[in-house]
Amino acid sequence: MSEHSRSSLRQWYVSQAGKQSGPFDDKQMSELIDRGLLLADDHVWIAGWSDWQLVSHAFNLSPSPPASVPADTVGQARETISKGARTPIDETEHSPRRISMAKLSALVVGAMAIASIAAYSAMNLGATAKSPIRMEASTGSHFGGAWFSPDGERIVTIEDGSGVFGLRDTRSGDVISDCSVSDRHKDDLKFATFSPDGRWIATASEDDTAAIYDAATCARRFVLTGHGDDVLHIAFSPDSSRLVTSSMDSDAGLWDVATGKLLAILDRHSSWVFHAEFSPDGSRILTASRDKTAKVWTGEGEFIGDLTGHSESVEMARWSPDGTRILTVSGDHTARSWDARTLLEQFVLSGHQNSLNDGHFNADGSRIVTASNDQTARVWDARSGELLLTLQHNENVKTAAFAPDGSVIITGSLGAFAWNAGSGGQVAMLRCDAFAPWVRTLAFDRDGMRLAIASQCSDVWVLDPSLGALEDLGRLPR
Repeated sequence: MSEHSRSSLRQWYVSQAGKQSGPFDDKQMSELIDRGLLLADDHVWIAGWSDWQLVSHAFNLSPSPPASVPADTVGQARETISKGARTPIDETEHSPRRISMAKLSALVVGAMAIASIAAYSAMNLGATAKSPIRMEASTGSHFGGAWFSPDGERIVTIEDGSGVFGLRDTRSGDVISDCSVSDRHKDDLKFATFSPDGRWIATASEDDTAAIYDAATCARRFVLTGHGDDVLHIAFSPDSSRLVTSSMDSDAGLWDVATGKLLAILDRHSSWVFHAEFSPDGSRILTASRDKTAKVWTGEGEFIGDLTGHSESVEMARWSPDGTRILTVSGDHTARSWDARTLLEQFVLSGHQNSLNDGHFNADGSRIVTASNDQTARVWDARSGELLLTLQHNENVKTAAFAPDGSVIITGSLGAFAWNAGSGGQVAMLRCDAFAPWVRTLAFDRDGMRLAIASQCSDVWVLDPSLGALEDLGRLPR
């Protein structure tokens, strides 16, 4: 056998900070070194070696001070290899359920390059739809958000400092169109979304306007004028016939999609309206405000009642999937559950030590996840308010959401994290090559097969396996 053939058959294993991954062939190892994902003081091992070696020794790199490796690491790797397993990974009684990276469904948007060797192995499975794809921001700026079309074939992205939104193919990563270049907003975009029927894209901007575009051609149909300050959020009704906008001018606006006409001004808040959304059946509207209240309105914009009790701003308000309950999260360190019919408070979710940024029900409405500036996300029983899990981070948690099948929780902080929703064990960390960026948005596609994560990076990585059948990845190094 030639030396080239022998080298192509070599199977390398890697140890970083006590965590192991592999196997990798020579070409993959070279790529890892070139990309800076494998450093001189990491350790490597191949069959036939009596001990782990520094990368600097094995590949003639500039030497670094040696790092310690647990004494049982070599034995563990040998045992794993002898059993025919693909990757030796440290397992403890606290390890999450083993998941295959090739089954972790994630569309990682905003240069969420995965800074770990274990994750990088999934990036080299071949040129298939399940291989990650790199995309770059058209303006060279940062991505401010990313959201799927209803059919999951496209993604709409917004970029800082441009007033332009873009459409990208979710399978190839190709830019379909840099929309609104000629009809751009005059200031940054805050939000963009597809209509449920997939025909329209709506945008919200700091130029005090919203706009409606044809999703097929990117032609602008209407500019929605009337707000006196930044438009922060925009949402379609379930039947795609109406839009609700929320603004820093203390109002929400209800608009007709077919004509672009203003139908009603929802004007009972006394400070910024952060968020507004329709109920699942489209019959009511929910708004959340800096004035410490959430409010409920009819689908035609008539006021129904207040949700009062928070002592600081209500950052977010959401309907339960069946529309019978409402979740509010606040700067007062609490979240609250409300009866959507009576508007009476059901219970307070207490335990966070700092302001809350986000909250979501899972798909069947049985659990709630909240994200807080106390560096935790917490999981609660949605019927009783009992605290079930605390997901500890090293920085503030900006957003959190359940996968549609409820098996995984994704959180956005400095980097994005995947957690076992049953045990609370961390199963993956996704971040840029050089640093962990603040995550801006998380969005699953309708089927829950992919996830869009927009961050403060300038690239886009696409990772497309299946979130529904997690088996194992292990806790990745930071």
